[in-house]
Amino acid sequence: MADEFFRTMMGRRHYEGTMPKVADELHRLNKNLEALVAEFRRPCRCPCAARASAPPTGDVDHASAQEPPR
Repeated sequence: MADEFFRTMMGRRHYEGTMPKVADELHRLNKNLEALVAEFRRPCRCPCAARASAPPTGDVDHASAQEPPR
């Protein structure tokens, strides 16, 4: 019975519609994760990091820090 799933209307919809959508969303998710990882690997550009002689230790509230003028 399971080996004939692809012959049913639901099976056809699954293989021709759902699976390509899943693949597209996985591709989109991967691109977003790559961008997020790249963002985390970028050096910190907030003013508190520029003043410190050593790299930030992670205890700085970066959300409240203002970004330097460009």
